[in-house]
Amino acid sequence: MVSLEDRLFEAMKSHKNIVAIKDENREITYEELLSKALAIAGYLSSKKIINRNIGIIAQRGYAAYSGILGSIFSGCSYVPINNKYSQEKINDIIIQADVEVIIAERDNYKNVTCDRVRHIIFPDDVTDFVENPVSVITKKELYDIQKAPKPILIDSKENAYIIFTSGSTGKPKGVEVTRDNLLAFLINMQKYISLKPGYISAQIHELSFDFSVFQVFFPIITGGTISVVPKEEVYCPSDYIKRENVELWSSVPTIADIMNKFGVLSDNAFPKLKYSIFCGEPLSQQVANAWLGAAPNSYVQNYYGPTEATVFVTKYDYEKKDIKESYYNGIVPIGDVFDDHKILLIDENEKIVQDSNIGEIIVNGPQVAKGYLSDDERTKKSFISIKSADEVAVWYKTGDLAKYNEKHILEYVSRKDNQIKIAGRRVEIGEIESILRGAVKGYNATVIPVRNQNGIIQYLVAYVTIPLSVDDITEIRECCMEDIEDIFFPKKFIYIETIPTTTSGKVDRVKLESMANVRL
Repeated sequence: MVSLEDRLFEAMKSHKNIVAIKDENREITYEELLSKALAIAGYLSSKKIINRNIGIIAQRGYAAYSGILGSIFSGCSYVPINNKYSQEKINDIIIQADVEVIIAERDNYKNVTCDRVRHIIFPDDVTDFVENPVSVITKKELYDIQKAPKPILIDSKENAYIIFTSGSTGKPKGVEVTRDNLLAFLINMQKYISLKPGYISAQIHELSFDFSVFQVFFPIITGGTISVVPKEEVYCPSDYIKRENVELWSSVPTIADIMNKFGVLSDNAFPKLKYSIFCGEPLSQQVANAWLGAAPNSYVQNYYGPTEATVFVTKYDYEKKDIKESYYNGIVPIGDVFDDHKILLIDENEKIVQDSNIGEIIVNGPQVAKGYLSDDERTKKSFISIKSADEVAVWYKTGDLAKYNEKHILEYVSRKDNQIKIAGRRVEIGEIESILRGAVKGYNATVIPVRNQNGIIQYLVAYVTIPLSVDDITEIRECCMEDIEDIFFPKKFIYIETIPTTTSGKVDRVKLESMANVRL
């Protein structure tokens, strides 16, 4: 089997004259990108740095892409570190991953204070501004370094990257994704997306979110142009999609939801879009229907997959016929598992559930990661062994609940931790949100629990993106009284212009819960 490194190397050589990356200010070809990546690989090789973790503190820029490829071509793995993280979290990741080499953009490096770092590479900067480093290599020095003639091959079971959780609480956990995992994912995605080299692919998510793995590697291996969405357009990129003639769009549903709120998903707004990919959160039918109208020539694909199974492992093609369907909580199904993978639904005792019962998704296949960095206890808890037909296989417990509908289509239900209890009664937050969405005239309604000092949930509140009067709330209550028991109906509706999101672009429920507890 051809290695990940060789696949990327050969693809870049064969598409050398195609623009690899473009932003508002410039663009570079695959030939130029390959040259810079091999220069980085040459430097790391000259320092005998192989099979190590390379920190990448650069977001959606030339330094990031050349750093990622240079790390992989040198026989190392990359560790994306978001410069928006606290200084403490950045240093914690550097220590956990034993990072001694960092590839960065000058402006993004300032929060690094850990003295473990020994080498700093600035592929896109010419100024040496770091005080007393062991070694600093800038854009100018890279020109003089002897490039690696080709990628250094290492065992395919070694890591391609380690992505740390981006949650705002608790100790970050590093998911180790191997070269085999990543290559299996890219091969699978080529079965579902077919575009001619030179197509334009939007790059919107930051590297610390595993969705970026698709947005970076898929265009590279298929000869697409990575077009970086400007920061100021990230949350409403409708003009960008039209201006740049984007053919491959991918994002979390929250971005599409915001666009829908702003009224930019008008009929035939994006006629040149060919593929529209959503993942990372539940995709509501309301938003999917609006997107179908805005991008009538596009395949709308809803993917599902945890970081621990390398980005995506299931797919559902949402079509016009689905508009009339009634899916669980008004959420687009997550569909069929990839051909070379398996999915089971299990109960709390790890027994397989039958028929249309709700169970936790567990997944097995070549994209399932090897575990958590330096955390055997957590790995054993989440990556379980199941014996069948005299074969023992490793399955990842996702923590996501799902069920099969009457047509045997897999539908997402909720996170296990989104099943809450009030006064001993259990309810799914997603179910309440679904009912409220219909009652609050199509606007967002995000339900958050309010807890007492002991962490026990006292009641629920709903953040809404439209001001509501007392009469409005009374009307909503009357509309929902048959579907939402009084104990589960939000005690307060709080107007918020924009729902806060994490660095991944997902709804920041931790922040909303903190705001609710302070406010109330």
